[in-house]
Amino acid sequence: MPHAVEGLPLPEVWYRLEHEPPRRPSRLDPALRGDLETIILTAMAEEPAQRYQSVAELAEDIRRYLSDRPITRRPPGFLYEWRKFARRNKLLVAAVLAIMTGLVATVVNTTAALERAKRTRAEKQREAEIRDALIWLMTDPNAPADEDNVVGRLPLVAQRRMARERLEAKNYREAERDYAQLIRVVEFLMPKGGWYLATLRGEHGECLTYLRRFEEAERELLASYEGLKAARGEDHPATREAVRRLLDLYGLWHKPEKAAPWLAPPTESTPATQPAGPE
Repeated sequence: MPHAVEGLPLPEVWYRLEHEPPRRPSRLDPALRGDLETIILTAMAEEPAQRYQSVAELAEDIRRYLSDRPITRRPPGFLYEWRKFARRNKLLVAAVLAIMTGLVATVVNTTAALERAKRTRAEKQREAEIRDALIWLMTDPNAPADEDNVVGRLPLVAQRRMARERLEAKNYREAERDYAQLIRVVEFLMPKGGWYLATLRGEHGECLTYLRRFEEAERELLASYEGLKAARGEDHPATREAVRRLLDLYGLWHKPEKAAPWLAPPTESTPATQPAGPE
């Protein structure tokens, strides 16, 4: 029954028929949801103008429902029309969907390949820029000693700054790992090295000194001294700093005999502790 009036007195039945809409068929049977429910509710509409105007009109909607075509009393809509079309033409729709899926996959794969190629070109360009900056930094006699002046041209600067901050904070273990990685990169890009690589070796050697890895520290500090001496000269502050690091190493290592060649003989104008390089 369209109204729940079972067991009610007649006045209550009339009241509900007059004032309450009929129950939706889908509440009684979910299988009626959709077009069937629309057909039933249209046939039962309270206002005569909202009902089917003839048996032929009702029959036409029933035939449309049975043949998976849109019914006349259903509000038109793209999804509704598409569902009806898909039900009537299952093989055609399956073929179209398969073609569309293939096209989407092709577009996705092509886009991914283009993006990979773009990234590869960008990476190669970045490597070339790094290499050019290192060559300029290490070979140009006018290259600045302070790397802060070339921050825009040398992407490795940020990594070295982090390593140096850890060194100054006495976080020697992490700083040593940072410097070792930096040195491997610079050696790969510029096998012949230069003052920049020599500077990195000096700071790396200082980390090794305080980690008490004395033999490794000595190799790094000697290489740093030779590189800075060749690139900057014996009297350059960076070269003298390399000697100071060597003297610190030999002091902690308790190797005064190794430190002796680096100490200048005392004179009236030269302090006994001023480094003069090995004889």
